[in-house]
Amino acid sequence: MERPKRPYSLHSRPTKRKNRRIFYALFRDGNGAYRSSAVSTGCTRHDDAVRWCEARLKIDHKTREDITLFTYAAGFWKPDASFAVDRAAHGRAVSNGYLNISEGYTRVHLLPTWGSWKLRDLTAKRLDAWVVDLHHRCELAPATTNKLIQTLRTILEQAVEDDWIKENPAERVRTIRVRRPSRSVLTPSEVLTLLAGPDPWDDFRQYAINVLAATTGLRMGEVRALLVDNVKQDHVEIRRSWEEGYGPREPKAESARDIPIAAKVHGILSRVIHETTPTSLLFYGKDRKDSPMSKSWIEKNLARALEKIGIPLAEQRERSITFHGWRHFLNSLMRSSGVSDAKTRRVTSHRTAAMTEWYTSWAAVDISEVVTIQELIALPPTFIVAMTYR
Repeated sequence: MERPKRPYSLHSRPTKRKNRRIFYALFRDGNGAYRSSAVSTGCTRHDDAVRWCEARLKIDHKTREDITLFTYAAGFWKPDASFAVDRAAHGRAVSNGYLNISEGYTRVHLLPTWGSWKLRDLTAKRLDAWVVDLHHRCELAPATTNKLIQTLRTILEQAVEDDWIKENPAERVRTIRVRRPSRSVLTPSEVLTLLAGPDPWDDFRQYAINVLAATTGLRMGEVRALLVDNVKQDHVEIRRSWEEGYGPREPKAESARDIPIAAKVHGILSRVIHETTPTSLLFYGKDRKDSPMSKSWIEKNLARALEKIGIPLAEQRERSITFHGWRHFLNSLMRSSGVSDAKTRRVTSHRTAAMTEWYTSWAAVDISEVVTIQELIALPPTFIVAMTYR
């Protein structure tokens, strides 16, 4: 007599951490076939993984059919829950900040509306009607509504992987069109005035920070997490980013990279090292050398320097000029100077062409090729006809 198949099987997968493996479970249906793809148990020991599977099997079919979003989403965004653990195991770790924000969206917006609903009763039509209603009532900004859709989509995607539902209804929910505010980068003449020397700056370190950001496109967190050892003669190594409230972590989207720097930039950073004697963090904070300079202090000093060169606060707000604008500036400058998009993305660590395009602000001088076309159009009509039908 054939021995009955075990209702699940376990196998381990390596993680990015050395000598660490996570156990995954495959569950069988009543016919002995596997229900879906492997599910992370979040356990590193086989015995713990077995107990996890046995506990899950105690949930009978009716309970699985009746599970609500409130029940399923309980603890979903915790760093040690299966979602975050599974992402990390596949090399796609999510930040604590992302988990906190997603938990807030879930608790404040999703659960009050959909928490009592059974997962199986959520449909694309119902969710889409909710999105349209939110938009018509103008309760939330379109970008916030889209983030809610994405948050729910992520929860239900995991529910599919965990075999609670067969398909993700949020995948077919349409997002709201977002009209992005126009962002004005500093003009080349403004940048030259601002960065020609340390005169507009109250602190040489602030000058150095903005020169570094303008020439490398580093994010604020990457600047704050930069170590003395990351500064080389001809390049800087980007290996970490500082996450507020949690400390250093991998750069956004695992964008560790080396960025070349000019001799002048290296000289400015060397002066910072010589004059401030950092022991680890290059741009350390006011009281402690093991914590970085605050974001608000960096932003305030940039705003003050801009005022000194004739760009008042009101104009800064109107033009949306912020520290993050250095990424827009460098991205635009590289593209208008003929640097390939692939190399531009290598520096900025943008993953898509769409993001590279979004960070580009074309000035009229950057598309001067159109003048050649205009001159052709302005030629005598007879020449245009001859050229067209040649």
